[in-house]
Amino acid sequence: MVEIDLKLEPNVEFYNSLLWRLAELKDAQQMENMLLKMASQGIIPNLDTELAQIFAASATGSDKNAEILLDKALQRHGRKSLPDCLSAQIRGTLLHGNVDKFRKLLRSAVTEAESVKYSEEKFAKRFFLNIPYDALFDIIWRLAKLSIGGDGQEFAALSEQILESAQRTTGFFKRLTREAERHIAHKYYYSAAALIGETTRVQRLLDSQRKDGMLHQGRK
Repeated sequence: MVEIDLKLEPNVEFYNSLLWRLAELKDAQQMENMLLKMASQGIIPNLDTELAQIFAASATGSDKNAEILLDKALQRHGRKSLPDCLSAQIRGTLLHGNVDKFRKLLRSAVTEAESVKYSEEKFAKRFFLNIPYDALFDIIWRLAKLSIGGDGQEFAALSEQILESAQRTTGFFKRLTREAERHIAHKYYYSAAALIGETTRVQRLLDSQRKDGMLHQGRK
């Protein structure tokens, strides 16, 4: 056994890593065998185990099964697991190559944030994708790889829309910069341009926030 050869502890994280590899290969039968092996060793599955199954079901075009697995995961882990469940389903659909289904799922993941105040009278609603930004960057990467021309041109506008709707939590800007470099290195120039454009936009926003903060401090 590989875990014995490498002196690895066969815990849930170990098996999840193997399950994700098999999911990327769309090997549903081997995943089933792995889950049975986990059960025989008394290893209790966690959310990541279920995410790999959702991803694999979507990747093999088993949309109904993916929905059933997603609902079960939500029942077990609560609504807080929804962003991770959605991202697994959406990314699996991309691996399957079903772009129409992907777009539909992406729209279903849009949610409304609190209204943003621009002035004393004006408010604007902001919508964002209820998906972790790590998953969004993976989605953009998969879109670039799906490109017929190999440069990401046909999905450039969609990539821009995804980035505009991202949740910019801690670490987003640093990851954004790294992703732009990765796309350039692999010659996905159109998706790289979308990432660079977002980098510039976020930098302007951060600069504006810093200036506003300095002005606010100056008035005290």
